[in-house]
Amino acid sequence: MGYIRRPSYYKNFQCISSRCTDSCCTEWEIDIDSDTLAFYQQVPGAFGKRLQEHIALPSEETDEPAHFIQTADERCPFLNDCNLCDIFIHLGEEHLSQICTHHPRFYDWFLNGEEAGLGLCCEEAARLILLETGFPEFELLEDGLENEISKDEDICFEEKIEQTLFSMRDQLFHQIKSDSAPVKGKSIADFDELMNSLFRTAVHMQDTLDTLMFPSGEEEDTSCFELPSGFEDFSVRFWNDTSLDSLLGFFLSLEINDPNWWNQLNSLKKNSSRILLARKDFADFYQEKFYEYEQLLIYFLYRHFMKARIDGALLDAVRFALISSCMIQVLDIDTWLKTGTLDPVQQVDICKLYSKEIEYDEDNTLRLSMYGL
Repeated sequence: MGYIRRPSYYKNFQCISSRCTDSCCTEWEIDIDSDTLAFYQQVPGAFGKRLQEHIALPSEETDEPAHFIQTADERCPFLNDCNLCDIFIHLGEEHLSQICTHHPRFYDWFLNGEEAGLGLCCEEAARLILLETGFPEFELLEDGLENEISKDEDICFEEKIEQTLFSMRDQLFHQIKSDSAPVKGKSIADFDELMNSLFRTAVHMQDTLDTLMFPSGEEEDTSCFELPSGFEDFSVRFWNDTSLDSLLGFFLSLEINDPNWWNQLNSLKKNSSRILLARKDFADFYQEKFYEYEQLLIYFLYRHFMKARIDGALLDAVRFALISSCMIQVLDIDTWLKTGTLDPVQQVDICKLYSKEIEYDEDNTLRLSMYGL
Protein backbone atom coordinates (compact mmCIF):
# COMPACT_ATOMS: atom_id res chain seq x y z
CA MET A 1 0.00 0.00 0.00
CA GLY A 2 1.21 3.53 -0.75
CA TYR A 3 1.09 6.48 1.63
CA ILE A 4 -0.16 10.06 1.56
CA ARG A 5 1.70 12.47 3.84
CA ARG A 6 0.20 15.87 4.55
CA PRO A 7 0.46 18.56 7.27
CA SER A 8 -1.94 18.17 10.18
CA TYR A 9 -3.70 21.44 9.28
CA TYR A 10 -4.43 20.21 5.74
CA LYS A 11 -7.73 18.61 6.73
CA ASN A 12 -8.93 21.89 8.25
CA PHE A 13 -8.83 23.74 4.95
CA GLN A 14 -12.13 24.80 3.46
CA CYS A 15 -12.53 27.36 0.69
CA ILE A 16 -14.13 30.48 2.15
CA SER A 17 -15.75 31.21 -1.22
CA SER A 18 -17.42 34.61 -1.47
CA ARG A 19 -15.74 35.75 1.78
CA CYS A 20 -12.31 35.54 0.12
CA THR A 21 -10.81 38.97 -0.53
CA ASP A 22 -8.54 37.71 -3.32
CA SER A 23 -10.44 35.07 -5.26
CA CYS A 24 -8.42 32.51 -7.19
CA CYS A 25 -11.06 32.98 -9.92
CA THR A 26 -9.58 36.39 -10.76
CA GLU A 27 -6.28 37.28 -12.46
CA TRP A 28 -5.35 33.62 -13.06
CA GLU A 29 -6.04 32.00 -16.42
CA ILE A 30 -7.98 28.87 -15.43
CA ASP A 31 -7.15 25.74 -17.43
CA ILE A 32 -9.68 23.01 -18.17
CA ASP A 33 -8.58 19.36 -18.12
CA SER A 34 -9.57 17.15 -21.05
CA ASP A 35 -12.23 15.09 -19.23
CA THR A 36 -13.97 18.20 -17.90
CA LEU A 37 -13.78 19.85 -21.31
CA ALA A 38 -15.46 16.84 -22.92
CA PHE A 39 -18.26 17.06 -20.35
CA TYR A 40 -18.72 20.82 -20.83
CA GLN A 41 -19.04 20.35 -24.59
CA GLN A 42 -22.03 18.07 -24.00
CA VAL A 43 -23.94 20.25 -21.50
CA PRO A 44 -27.31 21.12 -23.08
CA GLY A 45 -29.47 24.20 -22.89
CA ALA A 46 -28.75 27.84 -22.21
CA PHE A 47 -26.07 27.15 -19.59
CA GLY A 48 -24.32 24.72 -21.95
CA LYS A 49 -24.32 27.40 -24.66
CA ARG A 50 -22.87 29.90 -22.20
CA LEU A 51 -20.18 27.40 -21.19
CA GLN A 52 -19.12 26.69 -24.74
CA GLU A 53 -19.01 30.37 -25.68
CA HIS A 54 -16.59 31.17 -22.86
CA ILE A 55 -14.04 28.39 -23.41
CA ALA A 56 -10.88 28.73 -25.48
CA LEU A 57 -10.17 25.32 -26.97
CA PRO A 58 -6.69 23.73 -26.91
CA SER A 59 -4.31 25.18 -29.48
CA GLU A 60 -1.65 23.06 -31.17
CA GLU A 61 -0.15 26.23 -32.58
CA THR A 62 0.56 27.85 -29.20
CA ASP A 63 0.49 24.64 -27.14
CA GLU A 64 -2.05 26.28 -24.83
CA PRO A 65 -4.50 24.01 -23.00
CA ALA A 66 -8.23 24.67 -22.97
CA HIS A 67 -9.13 27.49 -20.60
CA PHE A 68 -11.88 29.90 -19.65
CA ILE A 69 -11.82 33.22 -21.50
CA GLN A 70 -11.38 35.93 -18.89
CA THR A 71 -13.60 38.98 -18.75
CA ALA A 72 -12.20 42.45 -19.38
CA ASP A 73 -11.50 42.85 -15.66
CA GLU A 74 -9.64 39.49 -15.54
CA ARG A 75 -12.36 37.46 -13.84
CA CYS A 76 -13.45 33.95 -14.68
CA PRO A 77 -16.64 34.39 -16.76
CA PHE A 78 -18.45 32.07 -14.33
CA LEU A 79 -17.58 34.03 -11.19
CA ASN A 80 -20.85 35.83 -10.51
CA ASP A 81 -21.50 39.19 -8.85
CA CYS A 82 -21.67 37.50 -5.44
CA ASN A 83 -18.21 35.97 -6.03
CA LEU A 84 -19.75 32.51 -6.28
CA CYS A 85 -19.14 29.98 -9.06
CA ASP A 86 -22.03 29.52 -11.49
CA ILE A 87 -20.61 26.17 -12.64
CA PHE A 88 -20.70 24.92 -9.05
CA ILE A 89 -24.26 26.23 -8.69
CA HIS A 90 -25.57 24.78 -11.96
CA LEU A 91 -23.57 21.55 -12.35
CA GLY A 92 -22.18 20.70 -8.91
CA GLU A 93 -18.68 20.49 -7.44
CA GLU A 94 -17.98 17.19 -9.22
CA HIS A 95 -18.01 19.01 -12.57
CA LEU A 96 -15.52 21.72 -11.71
CA SER A 97 -12.26 21.67 -13.66
CA GLN A 98 -9.51 19.73 -11.91
CA ILE A 99 -7.50 22.85 -11.09
CA CYS A 100 -10.59 24.45 -9.47
CA THR A 101 -11.10 21.38 -7.29
CA HIS A 102 -7.44 21.07 -6.25
CA HIS A 103 -6.33 24.67 -5.73
CA PRO A 104 -4.59 25.69 -3.45
CA ARG A 105 -3.49 22.13 -2.79
CA PHE A 106 -0.20 20.90 -4.20
CA TYR A 107 1.11 17.36 -4.64
CA ASP A 108 4.43 15.60 -5.09
CA TRP A 109 4.81 11.92 -6.02
CA PHE A 110 7.48 9.53 -4.78
CA LEU A 111 8.29 5.88 -5.34
CA ASN A 112 6.11 4.61 -2.52
CA GLY A 113 3.57 7.37 -2.06
CA GLU A 114 2.84 11.06 -2.30
CA GLU A 115 2.86 14.28 -0.31
CA ALA A 116 0.17 16.95 -0.29
CA GLY A 117 0.10 20.47 1.09
CA LEU A 118 -1.60 23.85 0.91
CA GLY A 119 -0.13 26.72 -1.09
CA LEU A 120 0.69 29.99 0.65
CA CYS A 121 -0.91 31.99 -2.20
CA CYS A 122 -4.39 31.34 -0.75
CA GLU A 123 -5.41 33.53 2.19
CA GLU A 124 -7.20 30.77 4.07
CA ALA A 125 -4.26 28.38 3.56
CA ALA A 126 -1.82 31.09 4.66
CA ARG A 127 -3.87 31.66 7.80
CA LEU A 128 -3.67 27.94 8.69
CA ILE A 129 0.07 27.77 7.96
CA LEU A 130 0.87 30.80 10.13
CA LEU A 131 -1.30 29.55 13.02
CA GLU A 132 0.90 26.50 13.70
CA THR A 133 3.34 26.92 16.59
CA GLY A 134 4.77 23.52 17.48
CA PHE A 135 6.95 20.90 15.81
CA PRO A 136 5.54 20.12 12.35
CA GLU A 137 3.00 17.34 12.55
CA PHE A 138 2.03 15.22 9.56
CA GLU A 139 -0.72 12.75 8.93
CA LEU A 140 0.35 9.57 7.18
CA LEU A 141 -2.53 7.90 5.39
CA GLU A 142 -2.72 4.77 3.25
CA ASP A 143 -3.85 5.62 -0.27
CA GLY A 144 -5.57 2.26 -0.79
CA LEU A 145 -3.60 1.52 -3.95
CA GLU A 146 -1.30 -1.39 -4.59
CA ASN A 147 2.17 0.02 -5.02
CA GLU A 148 4.43 -2.86 -5.94
CA ILE A 149 7.50 -1.63 -7.78
CA SER A 150 9.98 -3.98 -9.36
CA LYS A 151 13.15 -2.95 -7.54
CA ASP A 152 15.95 -3.09 -10.05
CA GLU A 153 19.27 -1.39 -9.37
CA ASP A 154 18.11 2.03 -10.59
CA ILE A 155 14.94 1.95 -8.50
CA CYS A 156 16.91 0.94 -5.40
CA PHE A 157 19.29 3.83 -6.00
CA GLU A 158 16.40 6.26 -6.47
CA GLU A 159 14.79 5.00 -3.28
CA LYS A 160 18.05 5.52 -1.38
CA ILE A 161 18.23 9.14 -2.60
CA GLU A 162 14.62 9.76 -1.57
CA GLN A 163 15.07 8.30 1.92
CA THR A 164 18.30 10.25 2.44
CA LEU A 165 16.56 13.50 1.49
CA PHE A 166 13.55 12.75 3.69
CA SER A 167 15.93 12.21 6.59
CA MET A 168 17.80 15.43 5.81
CA ARG A 169 14.58 17.40 5.65
CA ASP A 170 13.51 16.01 9.02
CA GLN A 171 16.88 17.12 10.42
CA LEU A 172 16.22 20.66 9.17
CA PHE A 173 12.73 20.58 10.71
CA HIS A 174 14.31 19.61 14.06
CA GLN A 175 16.72 22.53 13.79
CA ILE A 176 13.84 24.91 13.21
CA LYS A 177 11.64 23.49 15.97
CA SER A 178 12.31 20.83 18.53
CA ASP A 179 9.76 18.24 19.61
CA SER A 180 9.33 20.10 22.91
CA ALA A 181 6.63 22.68 23.54
CA PRO A 182 6.80 25.73 21.27
CA VAL A 183 8.78 28.70 22.54
CA LYS A 184 7.39 32.11 21.76
CA GLY A 185 9.11 35.45 22.16
CA LYS A 186 12.34 34.59 20.34
CA SER A 187 14.80 37.38 19.60
CA ILE A 188 16.37 38.52 16.34
CA ALA A 189 19.60 36.88 17.48
CA ASP A 190 17.79 33.53 17.89
CA PHE A 191 16.24 33.79 14.45
CA ASP A 192 19.46 34.86 12.75
CA GLU A 193 21.43 32.06 14.37
CA LEU A 194 18.78 29.61 13.18
CA MET A 195 19.18 30.89 9.61
CA ASN A 196 22.96 30.62 9.87
CA SER A 197 22.72 27.10 11.27
CA LEU A 198 20.33 25.97 8.51
CA PHE A 199 22.60 27.33 5.81
CA ARG A 200 25.72 25.70 7.26
CA THR A 201 23.89 22.40 7.62
CA ALA A 202 22.65 22.62 4.03
CA VAL A 203 26.18 23.17 2.72
CA HIS A 204 27.32 19.93 4.37
CA MET A 205 24.17 18.12 3.26
CA GLN A 206 24.88 19.17 -0.33
CA ASP A 207 28.34 17.60 -0.10
CA THR A 208 26.82 14.38 1.26
CA LEU A 209 24.19 14.29 -1.47
CA ASP A 210 26.77 14.91 -4.20
CA THR A 211 28.86 12.00 -2.92
CA LEU A 212 25.78 9.79 -2.90
CA MET A 213 24.53 10.83 -6.34
CA PHE A 214 27.94 10.62 -8.01
CA PRO A 215 29.55 7.57 -6.36
CA SER A 216 31.91 6.87 -9.26
CA GLY A 217 34.02 9.88 -8.45
CA GLU A 218 32.50 11.96 -11.25
CA GLU A 219 31.29 14.52 -8.78
CA GLU A 220 30.13 17.99 -9.64
CA ASP A 221 32.41 20.87 -8.70
CA THR A 222 31.16 21.72 -5.22
CA SER A 223 33.62 24.53 -4.56
CA CYS A 224 30.72 26.98 -4.99
CA PHE A 225 29.13 25.42 -1.91
CA GLU A 226 32.06 26.28 0.34
CA LEU A 227 31.41 29.09 2.79
CA PRO A 228 33.69 32.01 1.86
CA SER A 229 36.06 33.11 4.56
CA GLY A 230 34.61 35.98 6.58
CA PHE A 231 31.11 35.45 5.21
CA GLU A 232 30.03 32.38 7.07
CA ASP A 233 26.77 33.78 8.37
CA PHE A 234 23.75 33.90 6.09
CA SER A 235 22.21 36.64 8.26
CA VAL A 236 25.24 38.92 7.85
CA ARG A 237 25.05 38.52 4.09
CA PHE A 238 21.32 39.21 3.96
CA TRP A 239 20.78 41.97 6.52
CA ASN A 240 23.03 44.71 5.20
CA ASP A 241 22.48 47.70 2.90
CA THR A 242 24.49 46.50 -0.07
CA SER A 243 23.09 42.96 -0.14
CA LEU A 244 19.49 43.98 0.44
CA ASP A 245 19.67 46.67 -2.25
CA SER A 246 21.10 44.15 -4.74
CA LEU A 247 18.50 41.55 -3.81
CA LEU A 248 15.64 44.00 -4.27
CA GLY A 249 17.04 44.94 -7.66
CA PHE A 250 17.07 41.25 -8.51
CA PHE A 251 13.42 40.86 -7.47
CA LEU A 252 12.55 43.80 -9.70
CA SER A 253 14.23 41.98 -12.61
CA LEU A 254 11.93 38.96 -12.24
CA GLU A 255 8.61 38.61 -14.03
CA ILE A 256 6.02 40.75 -12.23
CA ASN A 257 2.37 39.81 -12.53
CA ASP A 258 0.65 42.20 -10.13
CA PRO A 259 1.31 45.99 -10.18
CA ASN A 260 0.97 45.96 -6.37
CA TRP A 261 4.07 43.77 -6.20
CA TRP A 262 6.02 46.23 -8.35
CA ASN A 263 4.95 49.05 -6.01
CA GLN A 264 5.89 47.04 -2.93
CA LEU A 265 9.37 46.26 -4.25
CA ASN A 266 10.03 49.88 -5.20
CA SER A 267 8.91 50.95 -1.74
CA LEU A 268 11.31 48.45 -0.18
CA LYS A 269 14.18 49.65 -2.37
CA LYS A 270 13.50 53.27 -1.45
CA ASN A 271 13.26 52.49 2.29
CA SER A 272 15.78 49.62 2.63
CA SER A 273 18.15 51.53 4.95
CA ARG A 274 15.28 52.57 7.20
CA ILE A 275 13.97 49.00 7.23
CA LEU A 276 17.33 47.66 8.39
CA LEU A 277 17.59 50.27 11.16
CA ALA A 278 14.04 49.51 12.34
CA ARG A 279 14.42 45.73 12.41
CA LYS A 280 15.24 45.46 16.12
CA ASP A 281 12.31 47.69 17.13
CA PHE A 282 10.02 45.67 14.86
CA ALA A 283 11.24 42.44 16.48
CA ASP A 284 10.40 43.84 19.92
CA PHE A 285 6.90 44.70 18.65
CA TYR A 286 6.38 41.32 16.93
CA GLN A 287 8.24 39.17 19.45
CA GLU A 288 5.31 36.96 20.40
CA LYS A 289 4.66 36.09 16.74
CA PHE A 290 8.22 35.65 15.52
CA TYR A 291 7.43 31.94 15.32
CA GLU A 292 5.58 32.75 12.08
CA TYR A 293 8.93 32.97 10.28
CA GLU A 294 9.75 29.47 11.50
CA GLN A 295 6.42 28.32 10.09
CA LEU A 296 7.31 29.90 6.76
CA LEU A 297 10.68 28.13 6.76
CA ILE A 298 8.97 24.80 7.38
CA TYR A 299 6.40 25.47 4.66
CA PHE A 300 9.00 26.41 2.03
CA LEU A 301 11.19 23.41 2.91
CA TYR A 302 8.27 20.99 2.91
CA ARG A 303 7.17 22.20 -0.50
CA HIS A 304 10.51 22.59 -2.30
CA PHE A 305 13.27 20.59 -0.59
CA MET A 306 12.46 17.21 -2.11
CA LYS A 307 12.94 18.57 -5.65
CA ALA A 308 16.61 17.88 -4.97
CA ARG A 309 15.97 14.20 -5.73
CA ILE A 310 15.56 15.29 -9.37
CA ASP A 311 18.07 18.11 -9.82
CA GLY A 312 20.45 17.46 -6.92
CA ALA A 313 20.23 21.14 -5.94
CA LEU A 314 19.57 20.72 -2.23
CA LEU A 315 21.35 23.93 -1.26
CA ASP A 316 19.27 25.89 -3.79
CA ALA A 317 16.05 24.69 -2.15
CA VAL A 318 17.26 25.70 1.31
CA ARG A 319 18.52 29.05 0.00
CA PHE A 320 15.07 29.64 -1.53
CA ALA A 321 13.43 28.98 1.85
CA LEU A 322 15.84 31.25 3.74
CA ILE A 323 15.60 34.17 1.32
CA SER A 324 11.82 33.85 1.07
CA SER A 325 11.31 33.86 4.84
CA CYS A 326 13.60 36.87 5.25
CA MET A 327 11.98 38.74 2.36
CA ILE A 328 8.57 38.34 3.98
CA GLN A 329 10.11 39.76 7.16
CA VAL A 330 11.41 42.73 5.14
CA LEU A 331 7.91 43.29 3.75
CA ASP A 332 6.51 43.02 7.28
CA ILE A 333 8.88 45.69 8.63
CA ASP A 334 8.00 48.02 5.76
CA THR A 335 4.28 47.57 6.48
CA TRP A 336 4.83 48.16 10.20
CA LEU A 337 6.76 51.36 9.50
CA LYS A 338 3.95 52.65 7.27
CA THR A 339 0.95 51.65 9.37
CA GLY A 340 2.30 51.36 12.91
CA THR A 341 1.12 47.75 13.18
CA LEU A 342 1.16 44.33 11.53
CA ASP A 343 -2.09 42.51 12.07
CA PRO A 344 -3.00 38.97 10.91
CA VAL A 345 -4.83 40.25 7.83
CA GLN A 346 -1.82 42.32 6.73
CA GLN A 347 0.51 39.37 7.30
CA VAL A 348 -1.66 37.01 5.27
CA ASP A 349 -1.86 39.56 2.44
CA ILE A 350 1.93 39.88 2.38
CA CYS A 351 2.50 36.12 2.37
CA LYS A 352 -0.01 35.36 -0.37
CA LEU A 353 1.29 38.18 -2.63
CA TYR A 354 4.86 36.92 -2.24
CA SER A 355 3.81 33.36 -2.97
CA LYS A 356 1.75 34.30 -6.03
CA GLU A 357 4.58 36.33 -7.52
CA ILE A 358 7.48 33.99 -6.72
CA GLU A 359 6.29 30.46 -5.94
CA TYR A 360 3.57 30.33 -8.57
CA ASP A 361 5.89 31.44 -11.34
CA GLU A 362 8.28 28.58 -12.11
CA ASP A 363 10.90 30.82 -13.73
CA ASN A 364 10.91 33.17 -10.74
CA THR A 365 11.23 30.23 -8.33
CA LEU A 366 14.16 28.80 -10.28
CA ARG A 367 15.98 32.11 -10.62
CA LEU A 368 15.59 32.96 -6.94
CA SER A 369 16.79 29.53 -5.80
CA MET A 370 20.00 30.14 -7.75
CA TYR A 371 20.54 33.66 -6.46
CA GLY A 372 24.07 33.83 -5.11
CA LEU A 373 23.54 35.35 -1.68
